[in-house]
Amino acid sequence: MPGLDVDDVMSAAVALAGSDDFGPDAFVEGLTVLCASANDEAQLSELGQFALQQNVTQTATDAAQLRGRNVRLVWDQEHEFRVVDAT
Repeated sequence: MPGLDVDDVMSAAVALAGSDDFGPDAFVEGLTVLCASANDEAQLSELGQFALQQNVTQTATDAAQLRGRNVRLVWDQEHEFRVVDAT
């Protein structure tokens, strides 16, 4: 199974969300680090790779879907995504 790839995650999220509006692209740096770490350090099984890819893709999809709802998804200091009010 191929590793986690930022472009693949983003493409899949766009297809699922029906939108490519993720808001500011500050999250891409965190996503890039996550993908590199998963590929280089995590030593995931095929099932683990699949589960991580599904989880990350769904999170990116949620970010695009939430964009039009006056909320945003942020990557916080605890290295987790969370929803915050955009107003």
